[in-house]
Amino acid sequence: MSTEPTSAHRYAVYFAPAPGTLGWLAGSHWLGRCAAQLEPLPQLDIAGVPKEDLHRLTAAPRRYGWHATLKAPFSLAPGVDWIALHQAVQAVARNLQPFTLPPMRVARLDDFLALVPMASA
Repeated sequence: MSTEPTSAHRYAVYFAPAPGTLGWLAGSHWLGRCAAQLEPLPQLDIAGVPKEDLHRLTAAPRRYGWHATLKAPFSLAPGVDWIALHQAVQAVARNLQPFTLPPMRVARLDDFLALVPMASA
């Protein structure tokens, strides 16, 4: 039996455009809510997705806002605290360079919608 304390905390790494930018506004309208202002927004039409389906498929992300998951939720390794994680993520972010995304399309992944590169099946 381990004597190490266990943490119920889980961490994840996300990217979100700055509120008010074109990327933020487009995503927020897709979801039907601005998470920065905690206000509903008119939801955009997406070709091939009936309005009722779009509203249902965006219900969960509408609560927490427009973002990209860079690292799905995880537990920290023994001996690592959130400060070390924060510093490591900052170090990686400082070295990232801007890039252009390839053409994207809306795809259904399980029970949610995602933007994926056009070349993806």
